[in-house]
Amino acid sequence: MPSHDFLATTLVAKQNHFVQEEALANELAGEYFLSIHNEFVGQAHLREALEKYAQWGARAKEVQLRQRYAFLSVNSLFDKPHLASPALLERTNSHNALDVAALFHEETDDVQKLVLKIESVFREQWNVPVARLCLAKTWCNSLSEPLAPQTSRYRPIPKVLDEYVCDKKKPVSTRHPDWKKFLECDAYFAEHRPAAAICAPLICLDRLVGCIYLEHPVDTSLFADSDIDMIEVFSAQAASALESARVYLLFMSQKRALQEQISLNCESTERMESGSGTPGSLALQDEESASQLKDTLLDLMGNKKLYRDCQLSLERLADEASSQPRLVSEVLNVCLGRNFYRFVNDFRIEEVTRRLADSSEKESIINIATQAGFGAKSSFNSFFKELTGCTPSTYRKQFIR
Repeated sequence: MPSHDFLATTLVAKQNHFVQEEALANELAGEYFLSIHNEFVGQAHLREALEKYAQWGARAKEVQLRQRYAFLSVNSLFDKPHLASPALLERTNSHNALDVAALFHEETDDVQKLVLKIESVFREQWNVPVARLCLAKTWCNSLSEPLAPQTSRYRPIPKVLDEYVCDKKKPVSTRHPDWKKFLECDAYFAEHRPAAAICAPLICLDRLVGCIYLEHPVDTSLFADSDIDMIEVFSAQAASALESARVYLLFMSQKRALQEQISLNCESTERMESGSGTPGSLALQDEESASQLKDTLLDLMGNKKLYRDCQLSLERLADEASSQPRLVSEVLNVCLGRNFYRFVNDFRIEEVTRRLADSSEKESIINIATQAGFGAKSSFNSFFKELTGCTPSTYRKQFIR
């Protein structure tokens, strides 16, 4: 890819104060310059990317870059564990040697697995049979990709505690003076009657991520003041880990969209520089061969539905067609009048519009888009509006009876 495309992208992002885009653009530029053995420029871009990721609060990406590039593994203020409250740590004696941050913070792009890990840590640390994490609906809606139905957001937590903790943003346990009222007005407690229980909020940067519920059927000694203090520390770290995972997912989604845009710009530039785009420039001088390759490409999309793979590349499509990327690109441009990304996304949008027009379709719009092959919500929305002239939700409403 031409170096000026990367440099232009980073400059535009910087001029407009788009920290996320500036971080992504610098990472891509750094990778490019390292690939052509320009280490000085490549390292400079990656250091800039690391700084922007830190400003954005993308802990997972900081860790990923430091692990991938040795020259970035230098101690800085960003390497310090994000412990929620030093005052809480000072008030807890039995767990002072425990690296709480290390229990939760890991590079992950799987929120479901992280939820299970958090529940497991709470179960083991407090030796309770029941530990359930419930994610806040608003936080789930901010994810770049939808969660599967089995995620703990859908697991039962006593409703009265869930509502109280989400409203007050403070932990509540069996030692709370209003505990008997909770027992009386909740069907879960009426059935289970735990000897000890606690529900604590998961908060990161003043934002409610969810809540954690712990329960023991017989041990009444649990969840004293010192336990509650430590649970608050663990909860803050769990919230921070989940937020890092959310930002990491958002990152990858935006990175894919940015890579698509850069590739699209580069492909357009290369066509203009080479003078391709006219029938006389077609490398496949045999019109019959070009027609056969065109039919093969349409078959791969229409029947084999390769477009549903969000990682589909020009190289992979050419490989499936037993051809070369350059020839596939020329056939798409000359015979179909479309570049690779427009060709693939046209099929994706066609499937999405067909399903949205079906009044019996129950899937959400983002699920339909993901299943059709879109990896980024932002690129899906912009491409959909470009082709249909309206948003996906507006389009769907036309067919609701």
